[in-house]
Amino acid sequence: MIFGSALVFLVAVINSSANRYLPAKLKLFAPSIGWFITSVFIARGPFVWYACSLTIQGLFATLLFMTLGFTSSLALRAIIFPFLATAAAAWAKKVLPPVEAWTTAAIALVQIWSTLGGLIIHACYPANILQILEQQGERNRRVRSVAGTLVRKKGKSVEGRTVPSLDGKSTLQTLVVKQAYTTPRWILYCGGNAEFLENSLKDIHVISDALKAHAILYNPRGIGYSTGYLSHLGEFVEDAAAVARAYIEEEKIDEKHLLFFGHSIGGGTAAQVVAECYPHASLVLDRTFSSMSDAAVAFSCLTPTVTRMIFPWFVGNLHTLVGWDKIKHSRKLVLYSQHDEMINFSISSIARHPQFQKGGADADKVVELLGAPPSYHNSLLNTFDNYEEVCLRMNWLFPT
Repeated sequence: MIFGSALVFLVAVINSSANRYLPAKLKLFAPSIGWFITSVFIARGPFVWYACSLTIQGLFATLLFMTLGFTSSLALRAIIFPFLATAAAAWAKKVLPPVEAWTTAAIALVQIWSTLGGLIIHACYPANILQILEQQGERNRRVRSVAGTLVRKKGKSVEGRTVPSLDGKSTLQTLVVKQAYTTPRWILYCGGNAEFLENSLKDIHVISDALKAHAILYNPRGIGYSTGYLSHLGEFVEDAAAVARAYIEEEKIDEKHLLFFGHSIGGGTAAQVVAECYPHASLVLDRTFSSMSDAAVAFSCLTPTVTRMIFPWFVGNLHTLVGWDKIKHSRKLVLYSQHDEMINFSISSIARHPQFQKGGADADKVVELLGAPPSYHNSLLNTFDNYEEVCLRMNWLFPT
């Protein structure tokens, strides 16, 4: 009984957010431990169950290995290593002592919980999957093309840099676009859930020109050349904080001249980073939610109350409104659209709260985006009718 309880506790811990404290290489094997125990139990049952499990996993593992090799930590952690654990179970069932049925059942439930968390994090941030569909080489060519244009026609400099994550276990791919003239202003762009810095470069330089600022872009862990993988929403905040820390130190940036611009899920990231790490920086929230659990309500088959309660159990949360309220200065701005097709205004938009409505405490810090762009959520700001007003309001966020 004691051994079984300890085993269940061990598997639960290594499948929880606590696994972030494990060494990077050990984290890759963490999900395979519980799956190995479950597979041993399956292997001791009817052979057809084990054969089906091994075959299905083998097909996916082979496909991913042939496509990605050992380059994707996510593929190794979620598919390839668990497949090897299943294969090893055929031998292990002969030499390992049996465990009680309740122990195996409890471990299986933990594995299901962990798997659901993995599915949810990829639904929240599908860039993990999309980068497999479009090869890195194609995105590199796009960056070189845009960067070449910025250098030739605008005299800007575009430089790729690698910075360490806060815990030093991952490296993060970043890109800095500097204006041809001297300016103390900087923008750190936190992108949406399907964005890569390679795709954002063409868009963000338009905003940086309007604000006469240098721009910093980055890929979160597991995206592009950034190593590691995302398993918890809090890691978005950690990565943005790591990028900001590196550039503030390298470029001697005055925090008051740094603006965090967060679009969609990046808004939740930016709000928490400013509130928790850089409270003197400016903040722009572009078409974002009040919290990630609020955003999940629109896509959940469960009731809003249940969704908001259980969502953080799986992948954590991003507390955009809480972060906003913690920031004591007034150099912050919310941009929103009533017609946003992704951030439902009445359910999840941060702008729906009374404090942002007429007469509210933050009513003077909100701009509703007007017009009829191709996409109310994904279209660039310059496709909205009041783009000039938006740029003017963002300019006011920098000290004079």
